[in-house]
Amino acid sequence: MSDPMLAEMDHTPTPAARFLGILTPLLGFRMRRIHNHLTRSFSERLGDQALRPGGFSALGLMAANPGMSQKMLSDELGQDKATVVALLDELERRGWAERRRDVADRRRHHLFITPAGETALAWMAKEAVDNERGVVAALTDAEAHTLLTLLDKVYRGAFPTEP
Repeated sequence: MSDPMLAEMDHTPTPAARFLGILTPLLGFRMRRIHNHLTRSFSERLGDQALRPGGFSALGLMAANPGMSQKMLSDELGQDKATVVALLDELERRGWAERRRDVADRRRHHLFITPAGETALAWMAKEAVDNERGVVAALTDAEAHTLLTLLDKVYRGAFPTEP
């Protein structure tokens, strides 16, 4: 192993007593593993109200940025335009979001969350916090703050040309 990152790998087994081997230094693997667990348990909490992946995040982003464009939503979610269109179709069918055409550029839509969407978002936000509570409990408040700060920094590093 000539790569210093690989040479310094921690060979401590994971809680399931498995070695990660070549995956040990990979941020993507570690993030995906946690993401899969949280997504699965969140979907179970939502039951028949569960959305396709990204639905809760889309509602949250639209609530925080009223009138945002579909492109901006696509960029923030990290999903392609076709996936976002299908996601918005679902949110509109549920009556939780609406697209409004830009009067200056009819190819562009502005996105808004509806009052019913705000109610659904409030419920889902509580479920999301409850869903993550057990995972975050492994950290102190300071560690949780540091983790979020570091994840934001890593995200900015993934897109170094954006403001």
